[in-house]
Amino acid sequence: MSTSNSAISLVGEAPAADTPVGEMATWTRRLPQKELATRFGTPLFITSLKQLTANALQWQQLTGHAGDIAWPVKANPSLAILQHLSERGCSADCASEHEVRLARLVGLPWSRLLYNSPVPNRELMVSILELGGTVVVDSVPLLQFLADRFAGRHGPGQVFLRVSPRLPVEYLHRTDWESSVAHASNSSKFGIPEESIVGLLQECRLPIRGLHLHVGTQMDHLRPFLSALELLHGLADEIHRSTSHEIEALDMGGGLGIGFQSAERFPSISAYVEQIRGHLRPAYRYLVEPGHALVGNAVALLTEVREIKEIRGRRWALVDVGTDQLAKVTLMNWYHEILGPDGNPLPTTGPDALGGPHCFAGDLLLPETELGEIQRGDTLIVQHVGAYCYSLANHFNGRFGPAHVMLSEDDVDLWKVQEPEDWFFHPGTIGLHPMSNFQQKPLENPDVAMDLCDARVLNLSSTYLRATACEDRYELTEMRRLGNGIYTLEAPTSGKVDFVSMPLAIRIARDAAIVASLDMLGKDSKDVSVWASHLAMTAKSVIRIGQPLRLLLRISPSINTKPSETTRCLVHWEINEGEFKGVFRLSI
Repeated sequence: MSTSNSAISLVGEAPAADTPVGEMATWTRRLPQKELATRFGTPLFITSLKQLTANALQWQQLTGHAGDIAWPVKANPSLAILQHLSERGCSADCASEHEVRLARLVGLPWSRLLYNSPVPNRELMVSILELGGTVVVDSVPLLQFLADRFAGRHGPGQVFLRVSPRLPVEYLHRTDWESSVAHASNSSKFGIPEESIVGLLQECRLPIRGLHLHVGTQMDHLRPFLSALELLHGLADEIHRSTSHEIEALDMGGGLGIGFQSAERFPSISAYVEQIRGHLRPAYRYLVEPGHALVGNAVALLTEVREIKEIRGRRWALVDVGTDQLAKVTLMNWYHEILGPDGNPLPTTGPDALGGPHCFAGDLLLPETELGEIQRGDTLIVQHVGAYCYSLANHFNGRFGPAHVMLSEDDVDLWKVQEPEDWFFHPGTIGLHPMSNFQQKPLENPDVAMDLCDARVLNLSSTYLRATACEDRYELTEMRRLGNGIYTLEAPTSGKVDFVSMPLAIRIARDAAIVASLDMLGKDSKDVSVWASHLAMTAKSVIRIGQPLRLLLRISPSINTKPSETTRCLVHWEINEGEFKGVFRLSI
């Protein structure tokens, strides 16, 4: 993450209060679109910390504790968002080992981590329980596996059961996408049937401490949540009457919808809290896992009109983002409100259309609209893209993800929190095995093969790398610890060439990472091995040798997902404000 902040001037006067999640966001209307496009390029994800914090505080009015708000990482795996929520004390709902690593990467403690997947890594389930996290069990075989594995004993973690309700959960307004998000349908793949749970627990020796029920996504009324809570209460009562298990926590999942267009109406968080709070019991801890209704309206996507064309009387504006970042929009017809260059919404009816850049007829952002005076080069803002947009992003047509920026809680500072994706690091580029062709088939013309004489090899090789790179010298000086895991250093350099080579930059950054990581462990000398197993690096320009280099390092918390004596972490580093930058994965 970048630490450099830059002030911006918002357009117009600030609204009186943060936008309720049941209404369309207004913070986006004041963004200086053209200025942002010039500074950061487009497309561009923009997150409002003010809106995100306001949403989290509303949810906390229900749970009483931030730790009982579990952000579903699958909805948006942005480390910046995850870090902010973690620092506020929220938990994380993870569905894979990678999502667990992301949560650990921002310092989230195991006690605030939930692992919930219909196809989990079974050994990871065991590790999370041993480390103090919570595992939500989705099936009888998984419960039996854990019961056999722990054989009556139990670690510091907790086990919840995911409940599949007998009665279907229905939306108020029927839609063509409903079946795709009907997580609590009695025919879905999720959970254990409610009618089986009591009998199952009468035989189960593994302590069960919680029940989990998720009604779906984009729920448009509150009755399903009240019914779900009633079901959980009744099931917990029966468990207490008929088994030895003590249910302490009830996880109500997420699913509260938000409007993507101003004409759509969804219950607000405050309405949800008001309805649910009167039905809570003091004996239980209640958890929620809001996705759309926590981050949806806190993120917007800036785009630019790249082409204007007319086909048979229909005017088209084609922008630089579509199914690559907005697959949820284009594939499920969840068309979002789009603000024009003046900050006002584009119409959702009219003779014109707004499309993305892809070779796909369904790549539509607004199938009907009125473009008015919009021209090539104008900017637009797609509203409410905080959930299931970045997480479903793809590289269709060879397009790569944009940069992410964060707007401060006082709406004054803006800073980049994620660089745009680099095509070089795509698995299709660096994951290629080009030598396989040579290994699998002989040359068609063996006469093409030839030996190069030693003299030619010597003439073509780099004298610097072969002979003089070993004379490059550096010292690590002026080291400062700015915060937990954040260090700055200077490194005076000298050598036979007048530039800092990539090998020298790697040596300097690697040594600085060793020093900083051992300092974090409280070491006074290097009495343990520290090695790197992965490296990604980018050099933007030539840095001249002979001057002190300025280094900035950020060392993550341990990303271990299993109890181990070997500590693994990531070290992000940059030299001279990002002229050279990279990441190591260290093992200590």
